[in-house]
Amino acid sequence: ATLDAWLPTANYPALHSAEALVAPAAPASPRVLHGLATRAHLLASLQRWQAAHDQLQTLVLLQPQRAAHWFNLGFVCAQMDRHTAAQAAFERALALNPRMDAAWFGLGLALSAQACWLQAEQAWTRQVTLQPWCPDGLEQLVRLHQRCGEHDRAAERLTQLRQFDPKRAMALEPTMRRAAAA
Repeated sequence: ATLDAWLPTANYPALHSAEALVAPAAPASPRVLHGLATRAHLLASLQRWQAAHDQLQTLVLLQPQRAAHWFNLGFVCAQMDRHTAAQAAFERALALNPRMDAAWFGLGLALSAQACWLQAEQAWTRQVTLQPWCPDGLEQLVRLHQRCGEHDRAAERLTQLRQFDPKRAMALEPTMRRAAAA
């Protein structure tokens, strides 16, 4: 069965009634909000990005103070190559929760896609500060420093990465050698 056929039978009948979701007279119930979030997650997992985006847009309108909704919207926008929109969504998530390390990582990706190298570096550095044993930010910092010709800084970050994820560090070493030879 398709997702659209399944959801109405999953005790989320109001999901297909936009009027019920945005009626100004009554706020959306927690059940409806949970249904929207679930639907957005399922749509994203099926790579139905536009449909997931639409669900998340509704969620951020109904619950603008939920950092997780803004983060998820940023992720979906990034998947759709809408990097400016992704940046704005990640920034909103971080305004609500500055300790959300995944949003710092996503912000770095959105900024990097727009060739905003210094701001991307700052975002990934913040992510690494918040989550020092997560290799994702360190890997992006290695790649960024290589791209910018900062080989010493790339080597320093690679050494950090090697301490807890030697396999990932080893995968980056050939790019380090090529960048140093150039």
